[in-house]
Amino acid sequence: MKVKDIVEFDISYLNEDGRGVGHLGSQKLVIPDVIEGERVSAVITSFYDGVTFAKLLKVIKPSEFRVKPKCPYNDICGGCNFQHIDYQKQLYIKHDLVKYALSDFNVKIDDTVGVYYPFKYRNKLHFVIGQKDKKPLIGFFKGGTKQIVDIPKCILHDDWAEKLYNIVAEYIKVSKISIYDIDSQEGALRYVTARHIDNNIIVTMVITNNFLPKSEWLYKTLKEEFKKVSLYLNINNRMDSKVYSEDFIKLNGDWNLQAKIMGVDIEVSPSSFLQVNLPIMNKIYKRIIDYTDAKEGSYIIDLFSGIGITSLFFAKAGAKVTSIELEKNSVNEARRLIKANNLSDKVNALQGDCNQMLKIVIDELPKNAPKTIFVDPPRKGLEGTASTLANSGAQRIIYLSCNPLSLATDLKILIKHYKIMSITPFDMFPQTKHVETLVELELK
Repeated sequence: MKVKDIVEFDISYLNEDGRGVGHLGSQKLVIPDVIEGERVSAVITSFYDGVTFAKLLKVIKPSEFRVKPKCPYNDICGGCNFQHIDYQKQLYIKHDLVKYALSDFNVKIDDTVGVYYPFKYRNKLHFVIGQKDKKPLIGFFKGGTKQIVDIPKCILHDDWAEKLYNIVAEYIKVSKISIYDIDSQEGALRYVTARHIDNNIIVTMVITNNFLPKSEWLYKTLKEEFKKVSLYLNINNRMDSKVYSEDFIKLNGDWNLQAKIMGVDIEVSPSSFLQVNLPIMNKIYKRIIDYTDAKEGSYIIDLFSGIGITSLFFAKAGAKVTSIELEKNSVNEARRLIKANNLSDKVNALQGDCNQMLKIVIDELPKNAPKTIFVDPPRKGLEGTASTLANSGAQRIIYLSCNPLSLATDLKILIKHYKIMSITPFDMFPQTKHVETLVELELK
């Protein structure tokens, strides 16, 4: 086989990246946009490390679970991997992705917890700004490329995103702001990002200098559509693809986006971490609170705690909580939230490396008190913290993972002293390959 050859083959399974895998003789082929059991026609696009990569041309024998994508941009936008798959089948696939990643542990994987309506769930938006033939483009990157797809309406977001698109499009006309070119690296406006909860919105204009023309017009227009508006500027001259620099300037409105989640008052800044799917987030957090057995007299250590939302939930239930987070701005936000929720006597927010701080905190807690550790690490997993966690002596460890592969690596270390009690996938990102996994462990 060579590049541009057209081949036919059957899809045996979907890999950890949500792409189909098939074989022609001894040759392994990988292809997106397919379903297990389908026979497809494809064109060879590349070879790497013994694997042949292909692009779908035609589904010769479609799966009974194949559906027509709702989004007209599905074929060109890189945002959704699974829109061609019936939603219930998506849940089964994500269960199997977790099962495959954790196959070494010989434990039962619970059914994937999904949502009633798997669209319009995202409360966060990152518009990439570009231009073609001098016409502005407002949308997202095409999968695996620098090409920007202009998308006025994304079905993973509710109507607020379309309103914001229209405002940004009009703003570009009114302000005559120059558009950033990713190749020449010239121009001003690079991204527009937003977080939306309860018709309150925080919008950040990411540009290459410190002046946003017609900012008052933009703020006034946003106020006409949304209840409360915070408008920020982020000055980003980075050469890489990072959306933000560390240089944020508030232009108008409140400092933060305010909301109430499960009885806790929260404030979110432009760079704060908050799950994008609130209905699934609530389901996960209720399960976590149940697993931690948070109550008066219990002690919980919250690692990689971000702005401390889970710490507040534990404290509301009566537990004494120590949260640990490396990022200084997040810790400062956490301390503000602790004070705003009158939980200063319940939560101690510490800033530092989780691995180093965990050892200190464990030694300082009462020896005989019941202790639980909750961890929600980044995609790379716990890394060096896994060994410290395994030797912590805590009665329970509750692990929320966004990457089944790094979860598997960490569990191999944790099971030296802990027994896996339950594993539950949650569909935080319907229509995509991503899955959250909640693991409950108890000391042996």
